[in-house]
Amino acid sequence: MDKQYHLPCLLPERLGKFERKILNSIIKKIYIEKDSLNLIRSISKKGAIIFATKYPSHFDFLIYSSFFCRVGVPYPKIFFDMSVIPYLPIEDILKIGSYYLNHVLKNKRFPSLHMEFYETIIKERIPGIFSILKSGKTLLKHLLELQKRIDFPIYIIPTFIFYKNSPEKVYSGIWKIISSPRDKAGLFTKLDLILKKKRKAFIDMGDPIDLRNCKEDPYHLKQRLLEIIEKQKRAVLGPIMKPREEIKERVLSDLKVDKTIKAMARGNEEKIKELRKQAESYFEEIAADFSIGWVFLFYIFLTWFWKRSFQGIDVPENVFSLIRRSIKRGNPVVYVLSHKSHIDYLIINYLLFENHIHPPRIAAGKNLSFWPIGYIFRKCGAFFIRRSFKGAKLYTLVFESYIKNLLQEGYPIEFFIEGGRSRSGKLEFPKTGFLSILLNAWKEGYCKDITFIPASITYDTVVEENSLINEMKGKEKEPESFKQIIKSIDILRKRFGSIYVRFSEPISLKEYIEASKSKNDQLMNLAFDLTRQINRTIPVTPIPFISIPIMSKLKNGFYFYELRKTCEIFLDFFNH
Repeated sequence: MDKQYHLPCLLPERLGKFERKILNSIIKKIYIEKDSLNLIRSISKKGAIIFATKYPSHFDFLIYSSFFCRVGVPYPKIFFDMSVIPYLPIEDILKIGSYYLNHVLKNKRFPSLHMEFYETIIKERIPGIFSILKSGKTLLKHLLELQKRIDFPIYIIPTFIFYKNSPEKVYSGIWKIISSPRDKAGLFTKLDLILKKKRKAFIDMGDPIDLRNCKEDPYHLKQRLLEIIEKQKRAVLGPIMKPREEIKERVLSDLKVDKTIKAMARGNEEKIKELRKQAESYFEEIAADFSIGWVFLFYIFLTWFWKRSFQGIDVPENVFSLIRRSIKRGNPVVYVLSHKSHIDYLIINYLLFENHIHPPRIAAGKNLSFWPIGYIFRKCGAFFIRRSFKGAKLYTLVFESYIKNLLQEGYPIEFFIEGGRSRSGKLEFPKTGFLSILLNAWKEGYCKDITFIPASITYDTVVEENSLINEMKGKEKEPESFKQIIKSIDILRKRFGSIYVRFSEPISLKEYIEASKSKNDQLMNLAFDLTRQINRTIPVTPIPFISIPIMSKLKNGFYFYELRKTCEIFLDFFNH
């Protein structure tokens, strides 16, 4: 940057030694997706970049500048409407004072940054950063006017730093008055990144807004930027958490539940009270009790477990940015998974949490609700479902009401379309019970749309392999229990190869129904299409690949060159 600019909003080319040391220790613990970096590089070649954050913060602005500079992308050098004088060398401060004095003596007024400086630096395509809440409307007005006078685009990129993954909560009473916004991390929270070895902070970026194509006035453009950042927050932090008792009250006050209780009691007040208590017990049996603290503790345990028992988790690198993009559309996301092992309950939530996506509420079988697994799973977002609803009308309605409330609040959900685990490793015939509840909730208007994300989970070796083989031979299945957990602890001494996770393209329920030719079999068609999508994502893994030629052509023994030649034939077949 030219040295002729000596203004208080201009970041110096080189900070002081102390500031550099602090910032370098922080930016090591910050993560951003490669897609976001590539986006910055791409649009910087086309026009000027202005980063937009929600809150004004010297600390955050310095983080953005230092981090983007370190990873080799255009970084903000101009802090719109914010002074960087505290970070400037003495000689630069004196130059700024001299510049202002000369300008006042010459023009009889202080320099107008918007009119005389901002336009110049934007024409030179020098990146800047501003706070939407502090200077959004005023600055956007100037930017929109400037866009009309220049022949290249000005891009505004909504940006947010997530220092924590803790969901925002609804506060009441005195806490509502004294608590600051949950998404506005304090300085000590930020510095905690330096003092403790925690998970990395995450920089998320929304889609850039090209001001050439912008038809909005400054006020509505400001609101649009805030809405984009709000959707970014919902993808990472999840919906705003309401007290469990409030959710319980809403579920039990559902019109269908209330009507059924009164019908079953036939006007008997004592019976009504008894049935309401029964409905409450059903809620407690079903509902999750999500705690981000438990999720983080379980994340630490699973990180150790994967390293000890598996060679690694194979998952495409860019898939999580696609998932996050789907969540930002504002509709509840439902992960539809294959089911081969109890490990399935753990792996998707682990990957999502690790990649800064709010973990879903998991539909788990009631057989897993035993202590302590049930308690831990419930705290990590699992809700429990009976294998059969037959003859349990009130239970069914309470369960349906709970699912509808999850969708209405925007919570992501995860379920296994096969129902139980596949004993053979092949996808089983889809079960439509849970899917029908989701479909009915959408038809009844509990959400505008549902985004289904089918996914497959494949193992080199399934942890429960021996018990599944015994069940296929006719041995009775042992019920899950704490005793069984203790017996199976020797799995920690074994290695099970790799885990392969593949996600399919998201499916919009609304678009699917609108494009559906048959209106009669929508549920079954949707179930089969989701299952097909899962099946298409299942990769050919090393062990089955080697097994195919051995079992089909080389049963009586083989030389290595024969195996290699046969494998090449099968590989050519799979590739075509």
